[in-house]
Amino acid sequence: MNALRVTGATGLLLLAAFAQGSIVARLPWFGPGEPQVAALAVLGVALTAGARAGAVAGFGTGLLLDLLPPADHATGQWAFVLCLLGYLIGMLAADVVDSRLLGAALAALGAALAPIAFTVLGLVLGDPRADLLGAGQRLPSVALWTLAAALFSLPALYRRRRVESPVVIEAVSLRVPTAVR
Repeated sequence: MNALRVTGATGLLLLAAFAQGSIVARLPWFGPGEPQVAALAVLGVALTAGARAGAVAGFGTGLLLDLLPPADHATGQWAFVLCLLGYLIGMLAADVVDSRLLGAALAALGAALAPIAFTVLGLVLGDPRADLLGAGQRLPSVALWTLAAALFSLPALYRRRRVESPVVIEAVSLRVPTAVR
């Protein structure tokens, strides 16, 4: 990625994290869930730039979500979940390279599973407030809202990855110079 794309992706991820914590979380949504805008932005980066960029974007965005004021969970919990999801979706991005709709659906599914993974990690860490049943009940609502957000936002961001031609390695014959007589 060049410097301009890195700057644009960083700005997008910062905006998504702040919007998730300050706007999306405070709006009244139909159903028990809300769209996962920050996770969707991370997975959009993973789809366009690959697994490594998705993992780095997920870690940075997740750490920002962990440190934003209403956070009352273990620091690093969102960072781990979004880093893992960014990496996994980035690995699957090669399979959906030709379909924008499939890419948006994959990102929406991954973003909708982010609260489930967050809750499971909370259970592993011993958080008494982690409620897997409640997270499962919110999953359909979160998935629908996140899919709607993905269909609206990701096609503008999703560019086809350039598949470069494979490198052809030719046989090189080593010529040993003969001794000078």
